[in-house]
Amino acid sequence: MCNEKSKDDLTIIEGESITVEHIKQILNLDKLVYDECYQNTLESSMDGFERNSDTYTMLYSSSADKIVAYVLVTAITDEYYDLIKSGRLIDAYLPPEAAVSYDHPGIYNLYFSSVVIHPDYQMVGVLKYLLEAFVEKLISLGDEGFYMKRVVADAVTDKGEKFCSLVGMDRLYESDHNSVIYEMELLPPKFKAITTAHAKFYDYYMEVSKRLFGDRDI
Repeated sequence: MCNEKSKDDLTIIEGESITVEHIKQILNLDKLVYDECYQNTLESSMDGFERNSDTYTMLYSSSADKIVAYVLVTAITDEYYDLIKSGRLIDAYLPPEAAVSYDHPGIYNLYFSSVVIHPDYQMVGVLKYLLEAFVEKLISLGDEGFYMKRVVADAVTDKGEKFCSLVGMDRLYESDHNSVIYEMELLPPKFKAITTAHAKFYDYYMEVSKRLFGDRDI
């Protein structure tokens, strides 16, 4: 396995640039890391993507000619946010109506569903590149008036737990299906800025919070 991957070899793919073939490739990635009960179907994945094309941030390798990493973060309704947070729902059974599209500027809930990196690409630089792109997406959405109040995650692997802790999410409790629920407040931001991308996002959302709510907490 190589110790480094050049950015020249890697390209971020998002939004309308994503194809059905890309979705199929990330489902193959899921098979490498998730138990079958946590793996989604192509039909369900496409339903969610068609409802909101900003759910995926993918990393394409030109040398491998395939998607080698991705982040899946979905804007969801209050009802399904609370249901996921309760630990009673496995996200593979999340119905299409749980997801919401960015049709109108406002404040949204996020479900951090997946971050998956192919075993041959699991090094710090790849994860950093992927997360930087995701942070830039959130800032771009903010510039258009779409803000994220809070984010919940259901960590089903040890690496998932480590990732949630790394990015500053709070560990809540174990779910009904042998995973761990994490949560993070974003308005106002309540996490430690541990990377340059983190710091940029923290400062941006601190300014958003002050602009929207003044000095009061929400």
